[in-house]
Amino acid sequence: MQATDAENLAVIAGPTKLETLQLVTWQWFALAEPAGMTAVETPQNYTISFDDQGMAAIKADCNNVAVEYTTDEDSLSMNLVPSTMVACSPDSQDQLFLASLEQTAVYRFEEGDLFFDLDEGAGIMRLRILDE
Repeated sequence: MQATDAENLAVIAGPTKLETLQLVTWQWFALAEPAGMTAVETPQNYTISFDDQGMAAIKADCNNVAVEYTTDEDSLSMNLVPSTMVACSPDSQDQLFLASLEQTAVYRFEEGDLFFDLDEGAGIMRLRILDE
């Protein structure tokens, strides 16, 4: 088989990786800190959904938190506002998740994943789109 006039064929782009904060739900997978790597045992329990109006909804294991956020190019600032105050199980990573989110300084995308670089080299959070 031989293709003729192939230079005139339309090129159809393949699927692209999503590179947007908004209108998807991201789940937390890992935290890399200078002291080592923390894996998230139940990523579906730690999610964040950004809207396009400067608000985000966080699920931090057994609690829900509202967030005001701002972006400027690749910088990201989050201000956590009152949340539910349920006491999660002792093995919960809710406090680590929330504390890390508050330290977020920069966000970036790599191969479809979302990364939050924390203030002053404190660590890097890795998030993926929640498969629903």
